[in-house]
Amino acid sequence: MVTMLVTGQSLILNGVKGTASPVTTLLKTCTAFNAQGNCTQSAASRTVGYLVNNPKAQYIQAGPGTIATSGRNTLGLPGINNLDFSVFKNFQLYENLKIQVRADLYNAFNHAQYTPGSVNGVEAVSQTGSPVTSLLGIGLNPSLFNRPDLVFSSHPRIIQLGLRVNF
Repeated sequence: MVTMLVTGQSLILNGVKGTASPVTTLLKTCTAFNAQGNCTQSAASRTVGYLVNNPKAQYIQAGPGTIATSGRNTLGLPGINNLDFSVFKNFQLYENLKIQVRADLYNAFNHAQYTPGSVNGVEAVSQTGSPVTSLLGIGLNPSLFNRPDLVFSSHPRIIQLGLRVNF
């Protein structure tokens, strides 16, 4: 399920910055029952509205059918502080035979970078969407809201050694 956010104008002005809240679905009374006494109407067809659990929150989960008014990238993540470094040496053994010895350091200074996906690569949307929803903490775990250090990898240093032969 993709979580959308609603940030109504009154919530932005009166809301506690950096807080989130799920909503409770308000259902109308069921009018059709089966032989066991269970309602046969879907919850979606009986939904009449949503009740915000924390009306002072800045970010509020939009239920199905609700128009989300929040723009993209309204919740910022810490910046990326990354240095990738490569060292290599070429050796010529014969006229047509060369060897290259190299070392590649990704995130050479090992700074913690709590961002979705990979700092040194391009990931598919399916790889980054789920942790972002967890970061919002809406309806899942409110204690994770705006805590990228609890949701994403710190992208630790990677050292790659290589030997290349050209002939």
